[in-house]
Amino acid sequence: ALTRSQSPAPIATAKLDVRKLYRISPVGALGATATGLGNAAFWGLGPLFVQQGGYPAAIIAAFMSIAIIGAGLSQFPLGWISDRVDRRLVIIASSSLGVIAAAGLALIGTQSETTLLVFVFFFGACSFPIFGICAAHANDFAEAGEAVATSGGLLLRHGLGATAGSLLGSVVMQTFGPATLFLYIASIYTTLVVVSTLRVRTRRAIP
Repeated sequence: ALTRSQSPAPIATAKLDVRKLYRISPVGALGATATGLGNAAFWGLGPLFVQQGGYPAAIIAAFMSIAIIGAGLSQFPLGWISDRVDRRLVIIASSSLGVIAAAGLALIGTQSETTLLVFVFFFGACSFPIFGICAAHANDFAEAGEAVATSGGLLLRHGLGATAGSLLGSVVMQTFGPATLFLYIASIYTTLVVVSTLRVRTRRAIP
């Protein structure tokens, strides 16, 4: 306010456009919603799943911690691979492995502590990094200067999915039993696999 030099132009306000986000990247938009639906159910209801399996608080803590460790260890290699091949192929592969891990937790996860912790490690490693890869994929197709709007739209979709995910997961658990929590999560990621596979066939990847 006190200098005679010319002030820089104000930064243009980023506007959220959810429909445009879907047009830019259907896989990115759906992936943001799907990861919210599935992962929020895990964070909110995973401890209850373990508790109802008859395990003490120490195992519940280990269950949640090992999922985070798995995610932390896998983020760099999955991101590195997705920078070198079609990101949708990484999303398909990682989601498919996440489905297998979730199904294992649902069917035999509570048979022993070892089984429980091994499956949740692979579930965290495969499922949690998917949002970041979907965000990178969406930004690959976004125009210059739209990074803020694209990221904001993805976070909005993820938040809406997370809001509904815990509620839907709790209804499924209460109606059909604790194990169906992970069958519900597996169905979410199966949908992402199907949609991503269809998009690979209809749209070329960016070099």
